[in-house]
Amino acid sequence: MRIGVGMAIAGIALGGAACSDSGSPALDSFVGTWNASSAEFVREAAPVVTVEIIALGGAFRITFNADSTWRAIVTAPQNPPDTSGGTWTVGIDVLTLLTTGQSGNLQFNYVLSGNTITLADGHVTWDFGSGEEPARLNITATKQ
Repeated sequence: MRIGVGMAIAGIALGGAACSDSGSPALDSFVGTWNASSAEFVREAAPVVTVEIIALGGAFRITFNADSTWRAIVTAPQNPPDTSGGTWTVGIDVLTLLTTGQSGNLQFNYVLSGNTITLADGHVTWDFGSGEEPARLNITATKQ
């Protein structure tokens, strides 16, 4: 079970962060390194099938930089770390990640409350045992 490079990032829900004039949270609310306490892949074809990599001994870390770049390291159980990065933007309730070397983007709904971020419904692929297939990624992380 391995996630593709650049497909390991998830959506966040916002509450309690400083906001810019546009109603979006201030970028500095996101800047920093976030370690996941949960990272769940949900099979789109059968939403009752899930894989929670943190509970299985994996890890997920993403760093948002002030220059609008990001870098993530995802370690699924029994797999080498998968590293990806690119640029990021944030709106009122959507986080968008552009991955270097890939077309398209990855968007997540988000909630940001203090030093906790929840990312939801990121469209990714995941191998649930029979090859890569569409999945949703949901993450809860704490800023370090």
